[in-house]
Amino acid sequence: MRFAALIQPRIETVTFADVERAAHLAVTYPSLDARDLLHLAVMDRVGSTRIVSADRAFDAVARVQRLDPMDVANWRQHVQPTGSV
Repeated sequence: MRFAALIQPRIETVTFADVERAAHLAVTYPSLDARDLLHLAVMDRVGSTRIVSADRAFDAVARVQRLDPMDVANWRQHVQPTGSV
């Protein structure tokens, strides 16, 4: 299965509330850039604890499990929807 097809159903829309939440998260995670904070805010909203990213900055966030896209073969089975090829 292609990587893009694997993650497509997990891509979320960013809302204004997410932007506000990201600003608040900056206090807790001052080393993260704005884009990473926005990702965390969206993750909070949807209840996700895993992110597919090559960005090692997420490794500093204990509540997040970063899945490296270069290592998809090792984690695909954990995120692949039931019945998918």
